[in-house]
Amino acid sequence: MKCGTFWTKDCLGKSDKRYDPNSSINLIDQHPFYKHYVGLYNSTLTGTSPGFGVVRGFPYDEKTGEFGKGPLYNYENFISFRNITVVGSRLYLHSYTFFPPVPLDLCNGSSYSSFLPPTNDTRNLQDDDTVCGINGRVLASDGWYHSSYEKDGTAIALSGTGLLGPSNIGGIFPVTENMIQISTRDSKIDPITQNSGFQIFFDNYKKIATKTGVFNFRKEGSPLVLSNDGSIDRVEDEKLLFEQMSKVIEKFNITQKNIPAFPMQTECIFVDECITEEQFCEVDPSCSLSPYQEPGANLKNGVIACIVIGVVLIITAALYMLHLFTMKKEKEKIRQVLIKGIAGGANVGFTQAGLTMDDLVGEFKKIDMNDDGLIQKSELKKYAQSGKFGELSEKDFARMFQIIDKDGSGEIDFIEFVTIIGQCPNKEVTTD
Repeated sequence: MKCGTFWTKDCLGKSDKRYDPNSSINLIDQHPFYKHYVGLYNSTLTGTSPGFGVVRGFPYDEKTGEFGKGPLYNYENFISFRNITVVGSRLYLHSYTFFPPVPLDLCNGSSYSSFLPPTNDTRNLQDDDTVCGINGRVLASDGWYHSSYEKDGTAIALSGTGLLGPSNIGGIFPVTENMIQISTRDSKIDPITQNSGFQIFFDNYKKIATKTGVFNFRKEGSPLVLSNDGSIDRVEDEKLLFEQMSKVIEKFNITQKNIPAFPMQTECIFVDECITEEQFCEVDPSCSLSPYQEPGANLKNGVIACIVIGVVLIITAALYMLHLFTMKKEKEKIRQVLIKGIAGGANVGFTQAGLTMDDLVGEFKKIDMNDDGLIQKSELKKYAQSGKFGELSEKDFARMFQIIDKDGSGEIDFIEFVTIIGQCPNKEVTTD
């Protein structure tokens, strides 16, 4: 039985899009922000920290994704290039972020150690050919997102590479057509750090103002460790984007060994870490089963009431018909007893059709012993006790009188007497 028919209640999907199989799972259909978000971007940002100002030597371990460990990165006017693609329920984000060389006076240790978590890691993680103070650095990343079963426009982070690690959690949350909130964290790292921020379109969707932060929730006082602010410009031409990237590589003196695959040759920068279709289909609404399934159809309250009333009426009618049938049989039995008694009183063997009016008048007078033109119950009972009706129980006698006494007056007049006789079937009645 289907929901939403004349007989059943509306489908839950009519008021709740999560249950509506026709409600789109595509991100662009769910929120208008995504149609503007797609494209190529070039951004210049600067990272600052409370009490320290511009951050020019911030440690970051690109192998583990942990802040406060590893090589130093200069966040003053660092440049990021992004490629954002939305295909149906999925969003793909690929980025190259280039950092200028760290100032030489910071190369022997970070001046920001007072607000970073303690570390005993003495490994030389800077195992490429980058020289602190001379060469800049680059961090590349892939990010994969998918729409949710809630169908509310959220793009949930599934996995990532580089800055967006494989255990990346969080997502992209549209606020308005021009604004999103971004929140991510690597679930495999002690949750001392979390990235969160906003991006707002302006200038007819050609530019994005961005403000993001890195938070350390074990740090005393304000949890904010690093704040990145700046603007993101849309780049309409892919060739121009590559030219800009090449100039930045030269400007920041990035060594060839430090540059990830460029330009991208496959669906992700880090080929060996690409997400698989099987991984996507564990959670992607386009190829996985939603937990929001339309429940079984329920009948409308009015329909249930009508069915109940209908059943009651059918049962009542059946009982009434059974009652009529029983009454008819009972009445027929009493009539037969009555006509047999009268026929016996008339001392003849004949059919009902053979009774004359004189016969009926004569029998009526025999029963009406006080000759008042009416047969009382006692008179009929005395007549019955004379054996005219054969063996007759008290119950049968009471029922006989009730049937003959049509108006319920407690007395039988001649019309009632004749009527019951006239209704008897035309069948042979004997005095045997």
